Amino acid sequence: MNIALAKTVETPYMKKTLPNVEVGDMINVTSVIRDEEGEKRRTQDYKGIVLAIKNTGTSKTITVRKISGGVGVEKIFPLHSPNVESITILKKGKVRRSKIYYMRDRIGKSAMKVTDSGAEIKEVQVIDEAYLEASEVEVPEETTVAKEEVVEEVAVEKTETKEEAVEETPTTEKKEDSEEK
Repeated sequence: MNIALAKTVETPYMKKTLPNVEVGDMINVTSVIRDEEGEKRRTQDYKGIVLAIKNTGTSKTITVRKISGGVGVEKIFPLHSPNVESITILKKGKVRRSKIYYMRDRIGKSAMKVTDSGAEIKEVQVIDEAYLEASEVEVPEETTVAKEEVVEEVAVEKTETKEEAVEETPTTEKKEDSEEK
């Protein structure tokens, strides 16, 4: 098919104003959702990172990924669809790849952060600081108490064995004295 002919056919169906969306950008896509009968319609916002941009013309699509309830969710939006009301860029990302599928392997907060180098993956663990401080205070007290008790028991056992040894020695000497007479 002739490329010029395809462009002339597609042009009326393309949206005139679209932001310059690039891979790695944090965007908000507002789309229209209709019920089964087509009577009611509502809008839904989908906020996430652009993982991939595919195709050109009216068939151009973007893959957007977000973390919802701890689970990664990806959705593919056709840019020129009448169901996509608006696309707003919230934050620009700097990426050196055309498809950043490595973001799927990330966990936690790093799943929503795009770094400058494509292959660099950093794991971030979120720890509640108040819980960490409380556990540090309790742990040393318990361990020191346990160590003191163990030391006291060992000291008591050593003194008992020394007393028994002392008592036994004089009795053996008395027996020897009686045998000599």
